[in-house]
Amino acid sequence: MFDDYHDWIQLQTTAGGLPANVIGYLGMRLVRLTAHTDLHSPNLILQKVTPSKYLSPDSLPQRTSRPQMHKWPVPQRQSSAHPSEVEFTLLKTRMEAFITVQKGEGVEISKGVSYDSLDAYYLGKHELWHIHPVDKSFHVHLHPADAKVVVERGWGEWFGLTGKMGQAWGVVFVYAARTEEDIEGIEKIWEASVEFAKAGGKV
Repeated sequence: MFDDYHDWIQLQTTAGGLPANVIGYLGMRLVRLTAHTDLHSPNLILQKVTPSKYLSPDSLPQRTSRPQMHKWPVPQRQSSAHPSEVEFTLLKTRMEAFITVQKGEGVEISKGVSYDSLDAYYLGKHELWHIHPVDKSFHVHLHPADAKVVVERGWGEWFGLTGKMGQAWGVVFVYAARTEEDIEGIEKIWEASVEFAKAGGKV
């Protein structure tokens, strides 16, 4: 257990959220008792929802491989396939362009902070997504039907507390972008998040 604690502390110090100490570690172990485990199953959440809402399955090509993930439910992070500084700069440039286009259409996306990120984006009071430090992955708030598409097409996996402990039903972990194709897919996911928030963020 000491090695597990030591390894978790090293990750948690980069993540925010739970304190990187014994209390935080015990909190993580309590979360583990509650968290979902089959995070790759599209039907994990709200099995009867429609196939998609704002995100067409045809808009996302199937991703054939997933990164390795750290074993803890919080912080939920990928342990492999981190983008380079150049790759992440390209993503940020495209995201800024995306936000500018949305502003031109009357959609004001603001930057703020979230529980485990200093790089979060909001429409009004609705969080759209946030970017995690180090691995540059995302947590994205979507309609659960669109979250299922993301999981099914291999672009991400469920947040372990989706639908639990006050968390929304459509929160997904989206893998970091490393290629132009990755960024194009993530732009589609951003669009679906914005549309969901514009509709009030309600299922």
